[in-house]
Amino acid sequence: MRHFIVVILGLLVAPVSWADEALTTPRHVYSLTVSDFVPIQGHGTVQAFTVGLAREVSPRGTLGMQVSWGLSPISFDNDIADVRAAWAASLEARQLLGMGDDIDVFVKAAGGFVVGEQDCEDNLTLPYGQVGIGIQLLLESRSTRSAVALSPELGVVPGILYDYGALSVVAPYMGLQLGIIRD
Repeated sequence: MRHFIVVILGLLVAPVSWADEALTTPRHVYSLTVSDFVPIQGHGTVQAFTVGLAREVSPRGTLGMQVSWGLSPISFDNDIADVRAAWAASLEARQLLGMGDDIDVFVKAAGGFVVGEQDCEDNLTLPYGQVGIGIQLLLESRSTRSAVALSPELGVVPGILYDYGALSVVAPYMGLQLGIIRD
């Protein structure tokens, strides 16, 4: 699993030459995200609400931390007990591809853990990861270096984290993020 995360983060960092693009003053990104996950072995969708804080590590890349809450219960087809409530904590790396100033495509990878509260005595605790692609729509004030970003995205939770195989998917997702970018 560690090798998978290192490869994904390496792919995100590769398009940027950090030596050529030094940051004058890195900015912070405060974000709120609403997303829907569709568990492959479950019933229905899971709505999640995420709060995040990130910092620019390059002119087009950020690294941050997120905390997510599952807003709906999850029921599974297999021998996993139903989950009443879930939350996750993850680190996220995001890289803009540099295709435009106000509208730009990004790729992201996140990894951490997810905890589910079950009816049985044990809670469900699993590794968590996601990879995605999206579009960032940016409204920026050049005089204050502040901005508001609206970012729709699509992605998957890869099955390799759960021994389902390298190319399997545990849950596709779609989300909409509102970000405030400030000094």
